[in-house]
Amino acid sequence: MSKCKSCNQELDFPKAVIKQLTTCPFCNAPFRMSDFIEPEILGKPVTAKSVLKSLVKDYGMEIFSKENEHRFRKELMRFPEMLKKERDILQLLLIKEIPSQLFMTVDSPLKEKQTIFSNALNTLYEDFSIPNYAAENMLDLVTDSIKYGVKEYIKEKNYGTFTDPRDGQTYKTVKIGNQVWMAENLKYKIGDSYCYDDNPANCEKYGRLYTWDAAFEACLPGWHLPNIEELYTLIAEGGFAIAGKMLKSRTGWEEYEGKSGNGIDAFGFNFLPAGYRRSDNGNFIYAGEFGGFWSDTEETGYDDTYNAYYIIFGHNLDECELSLGSTGNAISVRCIRD
Repeated sequence: MSKCKSCNQELDFPKAVIKQLTTCPFCNAPFRMSDFIEPEILGKPVTAKSVLKSLVKDYGMEIFSKENEHRFRKELMRFPEMLKKERDILQLLLIKEIPSQLFMTVDSPLKEKQTIFSNALNTLYEDFSIPNYAAENMLDLVTDSIKYGVKEYIKEKNYGTFTDPRDGQTYKTVKIGNQVWMAENLKYKIGDSYCYDDNPANCEKYGRLYTWDAAFEACLPGWHLPNIEELYTLIAEGGFAIAGKMLKSRTGWEEYEGKSGNGIDAFGFNFLPAGYRRSDNGNFIYAGEFGGFWSDTEETGYDDTYNAYYIIFGHNLDECELSLGSTGNAISVRCIRD
């Protein structure tokens, strides 16, 4: 149960009802969902954990997406107590800002890492009004913690294997959170599936590329194409702003504007830049630069074209994105265990 921030009156309504209100029914004060005081915060010290919990309740995990970065920072200003608790502020930054930058530069030169810390100092000063000398002291104190955090995040992989009885192909699997995924792109030959550039060596390297209809038939019994919820769960495990970096393979991705496009493969998902085949002209494009795999969810376009959702990774992206594409295009398949 939540309380109105203005009159402190308990709002004993379902959240679905509360979301429709624009003023408090007791004091008529204007409010938004995010203006409520969550009971678990009342009477307790405001910590990074309680703030994050409140923001997730208000906005869902989308609050951590790149598109909501400005909102995230603005919403932190609702908790002025945080300005008095520098270590908690830093904890928030470690969760949201600094690690994501460090993950991107694990193998980068010292100069680039120094730039990251400089940016972190600016964030502390500009967004939280913490003087540079204090921010420097804080960053010095947690340098080892940040480094440890990066090592800790690249967890021991929980691998397995299975053999596809249809063609005898053996695949590596990996458990990420509570999900078990194929850790390789599917290679099962079926109609409307292709090797990149029609070269069998690319099927061995990247797996086959499937139209959406073919993808539906391609997963073997006990496995299926992921639904949207399962894809969001995977992205959340990697972190919305850096899931691409966390799930991409360590090699095989081309540079972008002088920077490596490779990932760090933190979970053993090892996603490869297999490119795709266009439905309109049959051309194969973007191997080494982009890759994606199908969901099970179709959506008819405004012009009655048939599209389906897929997840896309790029050599220029640290996140990964859910997108709509023509069901006639051919991209990779990653099956998830039932």
